[in-house]
Amino acid sequence: MGKADLDSKWFVRNVPRRPINLLWEITDACNLRCLHCEASAGRRSPDELTHEQALDLAHQIAAMRWRSVNITGGEPLMRRDWDELAAVVAASGAHVTLVTNGLLFDDAVIERARAAGIKSVACSLDGLEETHERIRPGPRSKPGGSFQAALRTFRVAREAGFGTAAITHFNRWNYPDLPAMHELLTELRVGAWQVQLGVPLGRLREIDEPYLIEVERLPEVEALCARLIEASRADERAPAIKVVHTIGYYGKHELTLRRGTEDKERFFVGCVGGWRVLGVTSDGMVKPCGMLPRNFGVGDLKTERLADVWGDVDRFDYQAHWDEKKLEGYCRICDYRCICRAGCTSMAYGLTGSIYNNPYCVYRLIKQGDAP
Repeated sequence: MGKADLDSKWFVRNVPRRPINLLWEITDACNLRCLHCEASAGRRSPDELTHEQALDLAHQIAAMRWRSVNITGGEPLMRRDWDELAAVVAASGAHVTLVTNGLLFDDAVIERARAAGIKSVACSLDGLEETHERIRPGPRSKPGGSFQAALRTFRVAREAGFGTAAITHFNRWNYPDLPAMHELLTELRVGAWQVQLGVPLGRLREIDEPYLIEVERLPEVEALCARLIEASRADERAPAIKVVHTIGYYGKHELTLRRGTEDKERFFVGCVGGWRVLGVTSDGMVKPCGMLPRNFGVGDLKTERLADVWGDVDRFDYQAHWDEKKLEGYCRICDYRCICRAGCTSMAYGLTGSIYNNPYCVYRLIKQGDAP
């Protein structure tokens, strides 16, 4: 790949557009009030899709043959028809994952999930018990016992034959817990561990004390991720680690982060929102990525069909018509600017209010420290 190939159209030319991973927030109702929740979930939206509307959407998702679909919320188990919706999608051959906080995950849910064809169960784990409970309290700041619920969910889901995954947002509060969390997940034989930085959107903006990991510590975060990945590669009991696109980019351990515990070499190609992933909210709004706020909405499934929204590539113009001239700050002159394209769009927007400038970048720190 020569410098002549690195222009504003690099991504469109080199990354095929396919319906791979869809995140469907079937409800905003939640029995926790997690401090970092981008959606500020809690109360059920008055505009939530009706049963008939949601069932029709499930059939639309199935017809498009998405490779994997995450059924999430809020807390998806607080919507009565969660398993009926999941069953329609699973029947299409999609790998359906139920993303739950575990508080309602019991024997009855296991049987309903099995009957629906759900393949995996994912549950958030945001620290050891004290830290986790601090980050993921119940309504009105009453502890919800979500830590023990998560551990129980990992155990019983695995015993029931489901794939299991933990999801962790790295932050200042839980960072010291991470090595011990890896040991705990290994002991529990959790199958996968998705790690990412908290994105400063939604409820996270309301936290009064420092929460996000300091930008200057990103090389340390990258090195820790690499060590955890190598530890998992050396132990078949350990979880396969997936580092989400909020962490990076192009540092010393970049190839290790993108490869994870797989053998296939990978490198970061920037945001794939609206290109390989899609988010759908509880009221039927379509977003390029589930983490993006509502002002990034590109369609309304109460009046449109999902395939029509996806098929209109111009709605995803920040991808289809991306222009390096719009980059700001150090991203404007970065060697990787036409590939990285300012990294995670949600993180860039949450930090700077622009999708064209992302200070949470390892390479930027290497080259210029915490340059603006």
